[in-house]
Amino acid sequence: MSVLRSRLVVVLALMALAAVVVAVASPSGSLVATLWPVGLASVLLTVDHRASQPVRWTAIGVVALVSFAVGGLPVAVSVVLSAGVVTEAGLTRLLLVRRLGPRLDLAEDRDVASYLLGTAAGAAAGGLVLGLAAALTGADDWAYVALAAFLLHWLSHLLLLGVVARAVPSSCAQGTTGRCVRWAVLLGLLVGSAIAGDQAAPPLLAFPVLVFPVLAWGALRAPLRETALQLVVVGAALVVPTAAGRGLFSLLPGPPGPAELVPVALAVLAATLTCLPLSVTVGRARTGAREAATTAARLENITATAPGVALMELDATGRIALVNPAAANLLGPESEVVGRRLDELGSPQPVVTHRVRNHRRASGRDLAATPQDWRPHRAPGDEVLLALSLVAVESEDGEVVGHVASAQDVTARLHAEQALGAAREAERRVVAQLEEATATKDAFVSTVSHELRTPLTSIIGWLEILTDDDSVTRPANERSALWKIQSNSQRLLHLIDSLLLLSRLETTGAGDDDADAATDGPEAATVDLTEVVRSATAAFLPGGSKAQHWHQVVVHLPSEPLPVRGHADQLGRLVTELCDNAVTYTPGAGVVTVTLRADPAAGLVISVADTGVGLSPSEAARVFGRFVRGSYAEEHAIEGAGMGLSLSRDIARKHGGGLTVTSAPGKGCTFTACLPPVVPPPEATPAEEETG
Repeated sequence: MSVLRSRLVVVLALMALAAVVVAVASPSGSLVATLWPVGLASVLLTVDHRASQPVRWTAIGVVALVSFAVGGLPVAVSVVLSAGVVTEAGLTRLLLVRRLGPRLDLAEDRDVASYLLGTAAGAAAGGLVLGLAAALTGADDWAYVALAAFLLHWLSHLLLLGVVARAVPSSCAQGTTGRCVRWAVLLGLLVGSAIAGDQAAPPLLAFPVLVFPVLAWGALRAPLRETALQLVVVGAALVVPTAAGRGLFSLLPGPPGPAELVPVALAVLAATLTCLPLSVTVGRARTGAREAATTAARLENITATAPGVALMELDATGRIALVNPAAANLLGPESEVVGRRLDELGSPQPVVTHRVRNHRRASGRDLAATPQDWRPHRAPGDEVLLALSLVAVESEDGEVVGHVASAQDVTARLHAEQALGAAREAERRVVAQLEEATATKDAFVSTVSHELRTPLTSIIGWLEILTDDDSVTRPANERSALWKIQSNSQRLLHLIDSLLLLSRLETTGAGDDDADAATDGPEAATVDLTEVVRSATAAFLPGGSKAQHWHQVVVHLPSEPLPVRGHADQLGRLVTELCDNAVTYTPGAGVVTVTLRADPAAGLVISVADTGVGLSPSEAARVFGRFVRGSYAEEHAIEGAGMGLSLSRDIARKHGGGLTVTSAPGKGCTFTACLPPVVPPPEATPAEEETG
């Protein structure tokens, strides 16, 4: 707050001093006494917008009233003119602050225009008040009074507000010595003008004219504030002596009036209207040039230190004009690269060379979006691959005046692609070898299985003849041996059949996409799934070949046929394998439940549930794998090859369905096979129940 008060006191003191000087220097009773303090009044209202405005207005009114009274004007006229000064200063501040802000920022050309128009509007209001006052007092030259007041008040606003206005920050283009020289020359010319007027030496009257080139020199070299101060000094040196009848008008008879002040005001105003905008424009240009130089230096530093990015500037003919160090490292010394075209330095021919030679125009976006591989000419064994992108540089009228080329070393990518290609080729060969090995294995399994099945069938047949021959009475040990031979032969035949079926399923595929092979193949037919399940489960019921007296097998079948498309023997094998698995892993007096039902959502559903040992989550996750045997089978040496559940899943998939399991340790297992029906499944009907 103390700083603010100091500023206000200083401005108020300057305004009072200027008012008194003008009043004392002016002829008694002359309206010339009203012409100067208004600029400082505007400064007082603008210097700090946070302070109380009514206090400032009161101070301005008091100082103006006192100065007018000291100048010999009547009290009534002094009061009117004081009110006019307050109004003019307030109007000027209002117009400027609204357009330029409280700090009077002169950053753009439109800000300078607003500054000139705002001060002119305030000065016009003051000129009207003074002209009206002159007319009311009976002055014949009231029009000159109004014109002189307008010009001098406008000049006062322009100069004094220019001292506190804020332009684009810019350093002086010349040092302390240059500033001192400018001020010395300016003050020397002003002193010469004063001496010329006092000595009545007409040849020396040319000195004021020489002031204006010095002011223009200052506007080109100095900041806005210093330019405004120089104009203030020049204006005071020319206007105040003129108003006092000295200086240029000392040769005229009688005291100077408003008409004599008009030429002086116009001269200083012309210099002001030239120098102030010039200073703002030059300062902005100097700041822009400094920022551009800083940006250029920063960009040059970035391009020079950009790792692995080669940058080149090409002219309109496609020749290289400038390269950064990365480009020189890739293409060769700068002296050998500049002036040459890209197609002379590498291949294939870049897009820009083709467009330049064929006088075709392309936007930078088209070129930059499609970087092309480019190989610079280098020594054998030192080849590199670059990804080259080009951006067109266009003038303001859209003409292509050059290109900027950027290139990145992608040799590592090339090597990686080559290594990837070699790896893919090796993988393809390995896959081909694996497929060949799989085919050989399948052929071997099929051949061996067929070759084993033929003699084994003969052995089983002869065993049946021996066991069925009632004409021979055999000892118990022979009957036991024949039964074991027959049982193991049947086991071996079952294993061979499983291998053959597995080979056949793998040959045609066992995935969901191969379901048509089972449902639409030449051997496929529409079969009654009810009869298939009935026939397959009969072997596990009492009197069947697989019946166990310690198990209870319950079969739930619908009363009507359930048609399905596929192979009856494979579907029967699916049911048999699921029942075999349930009986095998249900020790003691367990229950195996086989259910066939039609479900509108799932289709035809076969479920086989048991009350056996169950599966752990890890075992359930791999139970359908090839040759997988559970921990219970290994611990209790249960016979089996681990193919039954895998075959069952493949059969279900071949028929367009699937097989799932739900289980928990000690809670048994439920295997569920879902198959698509030939027609939409009928509504559920009471099922037949067969129990064994």
